[in-house]
Amino acid sequence: AATTPTFIDAPALALNTPANDTVTVGGANYYKVSVTAGETLKLTLTGPAADSLDLVGTFASVPNRSDFDFRGVPLLAASQTLTIPDTQAGDYYFLVYGDAASNGSIAYTLTATIVPFAITGVERSAFSNAGPATLKITGSQFSRDTTFELLGPGDTVESMIVMRKKI
Repeated sequence: AATTPTFIDAPALALNTPANDTVTVGGANYYKVSVTAGETLKLTLTGPAADSLDLVGTFASVPNRSDFDFRGVPLLAASQTLTIPDTQAGDYYFLVYGDAASNGSIAYTLTATIVPFAITGVERSAFSNAGPATLKITGSQFSRDTTFELLGPGDTVESMIVMRKKI
């Protein structure tokens, strides 16, 4: 007898629309987010502080807890953030797993957003005028071709302080 494959798909998670759901301990809920290429996709998972969730994701396939491309941080916390810095065009799939709960099930909210270009932090090492210094710039919508310049007074670029680094 011939078998006929059955295809299933995860429910779509609309951008900027919080999804409220519940998962049991040891249970899993799946979601799909469709995006264009070159975006920064951020998922925010919020649950009760006493409980533990696991958030993982993959591109173009359904993840499981041992096979995934992206993981929420902090790991196994009630509230997590998962960021995909440079999306491919297509569908990303996400798994919310109930790890531990005070009452057997965990109510949570999951929200997917596209993050616009932004610099969210600048960290520096010790600076002096006697040699190189390092800046760590974090944010969204950076690509490997993104460059930064340090400007002096009057927006002048002095060759001694120009820093360009591909990320």
